Amino acid sequence: VGTNSAILTAGAIQSNFCAFVPFYEDEVNAIMADEGFKLIKHTAVATNVTLASSPNGTLRQGYAGNVTLTFENSGLADAENLSVTVSTSNANHMPTGIAGTDWYATAGTGTDQEIHRASLAVSNLANVALTWDELPPVDSLEVTIDWKWDGGTMQSQTLNLTLLPSYRV
Repeated sequence: VGTNSAILTAGAIQSNFCAFVPFYEDEVNAIMADEGFKLIKHTAVATNVTLASSPNGTLRQGYAGNVTLTFENSGLADAENLSVTVSTSNANHMPTGIAGTDWYATAGTGTDQEIHRASLAVSNLANVALTWDELPPVDSLEVTIDWKWDGGTMQSQTLNLTLLPSYRV
């Protein structure tokens, strides 16, 4: 049916090459989709994925808050293996929740969290909710969003969220 070979192993980074009989690709992708992954095509097609963000209501220090990230594929091909990293400079400022339909958590540290999805189809949107149980006592909360996909270059946008003061903090 196919072969799977390690072609590069350097420290913690490993690259694999999988060669399957082409008509099994859909079946393999269907199995992997449950974990948010897809096979990387030998020549990935370039497309365009953009980000829009919007706070849901007023963001106030010491209170719960959330921001919606909306990714849009405005290109001519599906964005395969879309990966998003949310980061802040302070672990205490990270969202307590990062989630969305068909998004899967990958890895994270105190100051960043990665999520991914198998694909974002042409002309489709995908939302990610950033939620905080309690927003930090700062006037401006800086959150960096990095995203990439097969055949695309790393994109980055920094959100400068204004947090209104409160007597709670």
